[in-house]
Amino acid sequence: MSRIIVTGAGGFLGGCLARRLAADGHEVTALGRSAALADSFDDKRIAVKLCDLSDRTSLSALEMAGRVDSVVHCAGLSSNWGPRRDFEINNITATANLLDRARQWGAPHFVYVSSSSVYFRFRDQLDVCEDFPLPAPVNDYAWSKVAAEKTGAVGPGYFDDDRAPARHLWPRRQGAAAAPAKGGGNRSNSLFRSWPRRDRSHPCRGRGVGDILHT
Repeated sequence: MSRIIVTGAGGFLGGCLARRLAADGHEVTALGRSAALADSFDDKRIAVKLCDLSDRTSLSALEMAGRVDSVVHCAGLSSNWGPRRDFEINNITATANLLDRARQWGAPHFVYVSSSSVYFRFRDQLDVCEDFPLPAPVNDYAWSKVAAEKTGAVGPGYFDDDRAPARHLWPRRQGAAAAPAKGGGNRSNSLFRSWPRRDRSHPCRGRGVGDILHT
C-alpha cells in the first residue's frame, strides 16, 4: 500500500483518481480549496485536506505524518481564455510551490498532469510523442502549462539522488460515460454529443481523427 497525495481532488480527474487509488487499497490524501470537498468522498481511506497551492503559507501549514510515496498534481486552472496572471498563479506558481513541498516530504515520485494543448497547432498532427518540438503557445493556458513543465524540477534533476524523475501526463479531453455518485463527470468537451448524427454534417464529413482520454 502506498501513501499518495492527489491535488485537484475537487475536479473531475483528481476526484476520479483519488477514488480509484483508494479502491485499489492505497492511502490517499485529497487536496483542494473548496470547503465542500469533504462532502465529495465517502471512502474513509481518503483523507481530505484544504490547501491553496499558490499560497506558500497555506502549503507550508500542510503537515503529512509519516512517509509520502507519491504526489499526483492534477490541480490547475484550465480555460481557453482568462487573465494571464491567473494562469501564472494557479499553474506555474502552484506547481513550483508543490514541488518544493514534495522535496521536503521526501516523496520519491511526482506526477505532473500537463495538457496536450502544449502541442496544439492550427493544423492536423499525427503520432505526436513526448520529444515532439513544442510550437508557440496557442493561448495563456498552454503557455502556463509549458512554463510549469520547465520550473526546473519537473523532469530529470528533480531529485538529488538517482531515484526516478518526475513524470508528465498530457490528457486531452476528459469525459465520462456516466457520472459517479458524487463529483459528477465533466461533459464540457462532449464531442460525440455535439456532433450531428448524419455523417454528411460531421465537421470532418466522417473522416475526422481525434484523441480522447476516457476516465
